[in-house]
Amino acid sequence: MKTVFKNCFFSFAVGFVASGALAAQPTTQEKEIFAVDGAKVTVLLKSTHAWDGARYSSYPKGQPELTVLKLIIPPHSDMPWHTHPMPSAVYVQTGTLTVQTDDGREIKLIAGEVLPDSTHTVTHGLSGDEPLELILFYPGTPGMPVAHPINPNSLPH
Repeated sequence: MKTVFKNCFFSFAVGFVASGALAAQPTTQEKEIFAVDGAKVTVLLKSTHAWDGARYSSYPKGQPELTVLKLIIPPHSDMPWHTHPMPSAVYVQTGTLTVQTDDGREIKLIAGEVLPDSTHTVTHGLSGDEPLELILFYPGTPGMPVAHPINPNSLPH
């Protein structure tokens, strides 16, 4: 399991460094547009890759529709296996989130961290010892599902 975590962390770090997400600073425009006395701009995420190292290809074509969901999950919950059809982001507001792929990779996030979510990779999430509160960002199109459920019986064992 330690090797899986190390490989996952390496992939995560490479993807973040390659995309500039770890060292991302607000642009001059981002600072100027929110220039209010006492305001501070912090880039939470800026990435061209998902956490698993996969490069984002493109957003869905058509009329854009932005969906932002707040999800509260009880402790020790195992969320369903699924994929996402578009690049998305997950902000952990409270609690701990562990995301696992069907091939054994995983990443753990704590409150205040942001995950550039994977597209077309089969994943599921696990909550930790306390309630998990997530803010989910999905840039899709009208009628487009934010996720596709995957039957766990179809996964390799």
